[in-house]
Amino acid sequence: MAQATPTLKPNLAARLRPDWARVENPVYRLESGRQAASPILRVLQQGCLPVVLAAAGLAATGVAVFTLPRQLMWNFGGAAGSGLSMLMFVLVLIQLIAGAAANILTVAQTAPLISGELELQSWGLLRTTTLSLREIVFAKYAAALTHLRGALFGLLTLRAASTITGLLVAGYSLYQSWNFGPPGRFEMWTTGGTWIMPAIALLLGVVWYASQPVVQYLLSGALGLLVSTRFRSRGGAIAMALVARLALWVSSALLNIGLIYLLVWLLVENWADPLNAPLQAFRSITPPTPQRVTIVLGTVAAVYILTLIAVQVGLTVGTLRRAERRAGKIGA
Repeated sequence: MAQATPTLKPNLAARLRPDWARVENPVYRLESGRQAASPILRVLQQGCLPVVLAAAGLAATGVAVFTLPRQLMWNFGGAAGSGLSMLMFVLVLIQLIAGAAANILTVAQTAPLISGELELQSWGLLRTTTLSLREIVFAKYAAALTHLRGALFGLLTLRAASTITGLLVAGYSLYQSWNFGPPGRFEMWTTGGTWIMPAIALLLGVVWYASQPVVQYLLSGALGLLVSTRFRSRGGAIAMALVARLALWVSSALLNIGLIYLLVWLLVENWADPLNAPLQAFRSITPPTPQRVTIVLGTVAAVYILTLIAVQVGLTVGTLRRAERRAGKIGA
């Protein structure tokens, strides 16, 4: 009697994937084959993480060589703080460059997903299959993003390094202020639970900062997919998607800078110090206690970060839904 061939159970990651993001989906398999045939993507998959690690290693070495020897002769603590701050600056600078390149690549890979099918006149053939519109659209989206995971892992590595470095800088600054600052400066942190809201805001800030590579990765892909549904040529879709991504980045940066400046001006320069407030309306209020200022500023920061996270997630989900609806109208 012939023995039955044992079936291999998929791992946990494979089981958690939706049906349209699995190899069993023919559109996902077809799009994955197209992406895998690209020599540029193969190079990125194999070389992105080593390049990122090499850049971070060279940055750390350069900071150690140029900052520590000159300051160790005078103050070891000052040298450590200066070295960590410089390393944080260099890591953030590398992230800005690598993140911009990754966003451009993500948009360039997702913008032709639908427009390329329209250009080749094969979109109608896909729609005649038994697969639903959602399965077709999201299978192509998932396949394109899967082949960019090398760049994502590289950005996550950089973000983890800069997050740890930033926490070390913050901890060192707090240690210096606690030991060498005015006596009783931090008594507010031990009374009345004043520390709770600032700690929550800090935790939310770390989560937001560390998750940005994944959020921007999904958002850039969703934006490229949406633009792809509005053009019948790959070149036009890529060009417009890059313009749209740049416009989104500039507008979000300006909006956040403006809102943060407004909140700081109202809360710190006016409400927290009403006697010297630039606005006349604040000069008649009773000056708040330092504990109250700390709680209010921590609460506002936590709410702002939560709102920012919700807006980013909502924008990504809304863009994907809009792309699905737009794809359903093609050829209707």
